[in-house]
Amino acid sequence: LKGGYRSYDSNTCGIHIHMSKKSFGTWQLYRFLTFFVENKDFITQISQRKVEQLDRWASIESETSNDLIYKAKKKDGNYKRYVAVNLQNHHTVEIRIFRGTLNFQSFIKNIEFCHALFNFTKDSKDITLTNFKQYIDDSHHYPTLKKFIKIKNL
Repeated sequence: LKGGYRSYDSNTCGIHIHMSKKSFGTWQLYRFLTFFVENKDFITQISQRKVEQLDRWASIESETSNDLIYKAKKKDGNYKRYVAVNLQNHHTVEIRIFRGTLNFQSFIKNIEFCHALFNFTKDSKDITLTNFKQYIDDSHHYPTLKKFIKIKNL
């Protein structure tokens, strides 16, 4: 690339998005965590990472509802940093799934996804993938994410 910059073409770059823990209530954080566990294939597609990269840098582990409730209540509970939704930071929920990018549209898509999922899990109790996609479709706030989902036929 111009200037010698690399991000997408590297196996070690990623984008991490931090969200304030104070903004999450217990049940919203539970729904947020649950969405990742229940929709691994969709999350993999959104991340634009290969499965092997996602498993190495931001794994989505199968966890029971009780495990997720415990983590949401404490806003803590990770025993390792390299998970999709990292709760080890004192003040932030860290979303680690995204492949590195120098493409502005991909960068915006990542931010829109985190914002959309935050609002969706705040507003909805029925957090199915179908309902999330409908939430994106009905909103005028996520045009880049909506376009990505349509182009990738997710």
